[in-house]
Amino acid sequence: MTIKIAAMKIPYGGAKGGIKLDPSKYSEAEIERVMRRYTIELCKRGLLSPSLDVPAPDINTGPKHMAWIKDTY
Repeated sequence: MTIKIAAMKIPYGGAKGGIKLDPSKYSEAEIERVMRRYTIELCKRGLLSPSLDVPAPDINTGPKHMAWIKDTY
């Protein structure tokens, strides 16, 4: 992920991580709750910060999901 984002000159980077779920089986409100809780857990473990790891959008994520992470952080 770091190399992919660096090649595109986008100011994101860090490790690859995610949540395994089929988004077609959940409502948008449920997905939002999962995303926000995932963000809280990353923060509690010290794995998310502007100087350490900034998540980048990837498969099945976009601006809406990144906004949920930003708001929760």
